Amino acid sequence: MSKRTVNKFFKFVLEDVTHVLRDLPVNTIQGVALTQEWVDVSALQEAFKTWLAGRGDMPLNIGGPLDTGAAVAASGSGEEAKLSGAHTVLVPVAGLYTPLVFGAYIGMQRYWTTGDPVFGIFSAGAGDGVTVANYAVDPQAMSYSAELRLFPGTKAPVWGATAVAAHNPG
Repeated sequence: MSKRTVNKFFKFVLEDVTHVLRDLPVNTIQGVALTQEWVDVSALQEAFKTWLAGRGDMPLNIGGPLDTGAAVAASGSGEEAKLSGAHTVLVPVAGLYTPLVFGAYIGMQRYWTTGDPVFGIFSAGAGDGVTVANYAVDPQAMSYSAELRLFPGTKAPVWGATAVAAHNPG
């Protein structure tokens, strides 16, 4: 039996500058996937096209309400998101050349629980994560947008069913 869900049960976490995971208010998200470029290498006389796999990418753009609330630790399994102020979390990491762990959690008919889908960086190795490449505020709409890019040398994010873990700063 398949399960469906609603956006109320989605949550997005990002590690902050102190290596603590924070739930961020997110209204829009693009790119919860890996993209792969494909190069056509077929010759004109071939009946079917042949392809060469290129490099993968993970463009991830998020946006939501502008909020300067306090930073609070992320919620756990089965809990409603404990939202931190997006501006509070994103300003110190915007443009910072440091890998940050992230997770896009999809709760199935309830708040995310271990076993439900999550896309993110799980390994939290020394150099694995994303960087906040761009952060912008729209004062007219009172919203923010941020572009997250893979940190150089990072292993590809994956789909899993357990919570992501923050880097160990020690």
